[in-house]
Amino acid sequence: MGRRMKRRIGFMLVIAMLIVMIYPGESGSASEESDGFVIENGVLTSYIGTENAVAIPDGITAIGRSAFQGSPIISVSIPSSVTSIGDHAFATCTALTSVSIPASVGVIGAGAFQGCSALGSVELLAGTAIPANAFEGCGGLHTVRRRLRTASLWRQLRFLPEPRRLRQMRLTDAPV
Repeated sequence: MGRRMKRRIGFMLVIAMLIVMIYPGESGSASEESDGFVIENGVLTSYIGTENAVAIPDGITAIGRSAFQGSPIISVSIPSSVTSIGDHAFATCTALTSVSIPASVGVIGAGAFQGCSALGSVELLAGTAIPANAFEGCGGLHTVRRRLRTASLWRQLRFLPEPRRLRQMRLTDAPV
């Protein structure tokens, strides 16, 4: 192979490398970032935005493990497309004051709201079992609205950190 041919091949390899660097194509993962939400295959994996009042986009099917952990959010709106909230999803969100969990949520992970010290009001439209430590360290919790599905009130309330601190509890037997 002549010297001239080697130069041409070398030149074409350099051009090909530059094209790959400039246009990397698909990275293989279906991940996107929009308004501070990092979403992978319909799962919100993290929030890196700056808004304090957060509305999770419709179409999200799950809130991943530790997705909002430690975020300075004050309020969050969870759409009915969400079916699960991962372990520690909102843990140590110390500014979070209230949350409404829609009926579509079938799974709430361990420690999902653990350490949310400013959390004062929770509305649970979901008829799912709640881990005992889901609201651990939520000393400011004073209002809980919950629709019951089972006859055992104790099993439904065992997730509360200190039930005697509640100022208002509204339990309904309405279908969820």
